[in-house]
Amino acid sequence: MEAIEQVRKQIEPHECELRQNEMLTCYAPIDPILRALGWDTEDPDHVVPEFQTEVGRPDYILCYADLRIRVEAKKFRSK
Repeated sequence: MEAIEQVRKQIEPHECELRQNEMLTCYAPIDPILRALGWDTEDPDHVVPEFQTEVGRPDYILCYADLRIRVEAKKFRSK
């Protein structure tokens, strides 16, 4: 939770840009949260960005053992 709060504080001033840019949403809040959760975002054996699957191209595939977890990012929306 501490990592999520830190990311929230970092992205707060960039809310307008995050609403317009899905890639920035991946880079600014999602990547740091994945790293805080223990995912090595720089190791393609664990995290693969923009991987083509039979049902589309999710923003991330998280690889764990024989599991492939699809993660789809969207533009930032505030409450």
